[in-house]
Amino acid sequence: MTYRRVRPRLLGGLLSLGVVAGLGLAVAPGAHADDGHTPGSSTDYAFPAGTRPLHDVTWTTTPTVDPGWTADVFWSHQFDLDDGRTGSIGLRSNGGDPRWMLFSVRNATQAVPGAGSHCESFGGEGTGEHCAATVDWTTGHTYAFTVSAVGDGWFEGKVTDQQTRRTIVLGRIRTTAHAVSTQNMVDRTEYVEWNDPRSTCYDQPGSGVRFGLPSGDGGRVHAGVSGTGLGPACDPQSRVARVAGGSVQRNGIGNSVRGEVGKGKACLGVHGTVADGVVAALVPCLPRADRGWVHGSDGTLRLPSNYCLGDGRTGVRIRDCKGAKDSGRVTDPAKLWTYDPARGELRNRQTGRCLAADGSGLASRRCSADPSDRGWTLPTLDGRTPRTPQAGALSASAVSLDPTGLLARTGVDGRVLATALASVGLVAAGSTVVLLVRRRRRDAR
Repeated sequence: MTYRRVRPRLLGGLLSLGVVAGLGLAVAPGAHADDGHTPGSSTDYAFPAGTRPLHDVTWTTTPTVDPGWTADVFWSHQFDLDDGRTGSIGLRSNGGDPRWMLFSVRNATQAVPGAGSHCESFGGEGTGEHCAATVDWTTGHTYAFTVSAVGDGWFEGKVTDQQTRRTIVLGRIRTTAHAVSTQNMVDRTEYVEWNDPRSTCYDQPGSGVRFGLPSGDGGRVHAGVSGTGLGPACDPQSRVARVAGGSVQRNGIGNSVRGEVGKGKACLGVHGTVADGVVAALVPCLPRADRGWVHGSDGTLRLPSNYCLGDGRTGVRIRDCKGAKDSGRVTDPAKLWTYDPARGELRNRQTGRCLAADGSGLASRRCSADPSDRGWTLPTLDGRTPRTPQAGALSASAVSLDPTGLLARTGVDGRVLATALASVGLVAAGSTVVLLVRRRRRDAR
């Protein structure tokens, strides 16, 4: 099958957050960095010739491989309205924050949330409105997303879990449009860590999704697949297959999902900030980016932002992966590990030593049958064993939307951030802190 290159469209807006008083957290407003290397894929649709703009459109999304709680992957249905505005609706694994579903329209100026959802304006290169609700979506469930015109330029976005029959109205967004266009309809997988210039093909988790064919006007008209595409990076790790009733998109092929490397009740991680040369340690198991590992198809164990587990004369440490420029593939055997799932054994390919628990720390030593050398568990290829979020993590009253994963990667709890902002009068007490991300367009290739 021949694929075309895809040009990403709207993911969201950018709400620039400058230096936050008392927290030392800074994001340079308007700063642009080179995109990281991440996978991605798309399915394009066409309605029968002569189909008029639609009163409503319904799409379906069925997650088949969960990329992991700390992964940042967005499965979206993207569309145009008949006044030229663009929009999207879909579901998101949110980089360690509560997962959510999003309805967004660019260049809109007014929005009203549904019950339990939240609406915000976004800015940056273009403006608009989005509405989101936290939903701990389930692998294997099919979610039907509907965008419908409800009069006077208003469009409603909602989602129904077809297994539980639960429906959530994400919100209503006002435009000057009257209907949904039949043109430029695309289903897309986007890895949001494209915004980290250090991201590589091998630190991105595996994922899978099945998209159903769009239908309009209450199911009276149906689209067909008109084309498929792959992102501008990581092509060997992405596939789109046309199947009866839609398409299946797989990305990060050969990599595990992102999850914990476990040893009993403890997990592999670091004390403090992830950086080159930091000593690896056994730490509490928490759904955080510095506990979220991908077992890359090149044999590496990777944290986000291109950090690898390495072994050498100075012990077991976090190392800059320093792989191939375009893909990130590593050939340095000091950063490559062979895993024996039957024994739960991790053996370094350069030293030949095994990763072992040494009290609350880690060591590498000659492999043996000692229990301290064995019993390691790794994230899997099929996504069946990513960590379950902690109880209460999805409380709608304590949600921080963090699409960029910035808070998770810096170790800042969104609720703590909101409290700090309120204490200095920057937001009202109890506010939700929202960071949005701008998706730069790429030239078609």
